[in-house]
Amino acid sequence: MAKKRGQSALQPGMRIGYLELLEETNQWGKWNCCCGCGNIVVRDYSSLLRSKEKGALSSCGCLMQYRQLDAQIKQAREKQLKVTKELARLLDLKVMIEKQKASR
Repeated sequence: MAKKRGQSALQPGMRIGYLELLEETNQWGKWNCCCGCGNIVVRDYSSLLRSKEKGALSSCGCLMQYRQLDAQIKQAREKQLKVTKELARLLDLKVMIEKQKASR
């Protein structure tokens, strides 16, 4: 494709976060990109350039899903830890009661 004014900052093959720029689309300012997870997405020039300048991690949306999944796993582990501590406390209490009954 012919170079458009001001668009030399992005080139095919360039990586911005998890996205690899494949080619400019027929629509002005839009790029086909391949995410590291394999999805093909279309991103506009300005958002790609902004991500490049800020050093932000760009993806097809999979990164947000991974972060949400990590947060859910962390919450589940914390909940499991609380349940385990409560169970241990109750078991200790049971043992203490059984000792008191045995000593009577």
